Amino acid sequence: CEQGTAAYDSAGRPIYLDGVILDVTHMKAIELALRESTEHFKQLFDNMSSGVAIYEAVDNGADFVIVDINAAGEKLSSVRAAEVEVYLRERFGVRMRERGVPENLLAAMEFSLLAGGKRLRPVLCLVFAELFETDRARVMPFAAGFEIIHTYSLIHDDLPAMDDDDLRRGRPSNHKVFGEAGAILAGDALLTEAFGCMGRVWPGVAAELVLPARAEAAKAAGAAGMVGGQVLDMEYTARQGLTLAELARMQALKTGALLTASCVCGAILAGAGEEGVARAREYGEAVGAAFQIVDDILDEIGDAATLG
Repeated sequence: CEQGTAAYDSAGRPIYLDGVILDVTHMKAIELALRESTEHFKQLFDNMSSGVAIYEAVDNGADFVIVDINAAGEKLSSVRAAEVEVYLRERFGVRMRERGVPENLLAAMEFSLLAGGKRLRPVLCLVFAELFETDRARVMPFAAGFEIIHTYSLIHDDLPAMDDDDLRRGRPSNHKVFGEAGAILAGDALLTEAFGCMGRVWPGVAAELVLPARAEAAKAAGAAGMVGGQVLDMEYTARQGLTLAELARMQALKTGALLTASCVCGAILAGAGEEGVARAREYGEAVGAAFQIVDDILDEIGDAATLG
């Protein structure tokens, strides 16, 4: 939201945001996360080599205000996203063909992997590596691995046994084109290949940094992270009386874990040290909470043509 349009003030009074009132549960969850991280946001991005403040959190008293990403930050993000796109199209696909991956399987994998998107997770990984003075080209395979994991999760989320969605990013979901079995196997392949991709940053990045970063990514993607969050989401869907703590935990796992790991792994691979990694984690957790809130709002007010 733009400056001056916080959805609730400190007394819990609703403030309109483009005609929509956010619920108290969501606002209080994100307000807490951002209040605790404000100073670290400023410190992290004030220290960027580019000198560009990508994200600024401002506490102006009664209302908590999030200032929108500025034009320079958007440009930086788009450059990195374009580089990720090139890697996925020109490096990942070529490597799969060189290894003799069946064409029908690769077609299903690339159908979703190359369908566009913000490439937010790899961009976060690249930005945090740069923040701690590491060339982003050195960590590109690892960063791309986050997008590959994310893509697998979208394919499986759309399946009839899960969210049963027919559209993804404005076109048919993977299982609508390749069948349920084809979609499941494409997702399985992407998840597995993601960790192989992450390992390709060695020897450019020391093994003692790559191993803990891969462990962080695995935890975020697995039973204690994204998969566990999806299980809770399915459990909570038909349940009444969901508590704030339960909602926050589910969202932190399902959406926040992979976003947080993207930031943390960029810092780890750059040798940021304990303090730097802790700050990257704090930022990632807050962004994960904000991302989920925006996603929930769009689910209510967006249209299929825009959201896919």
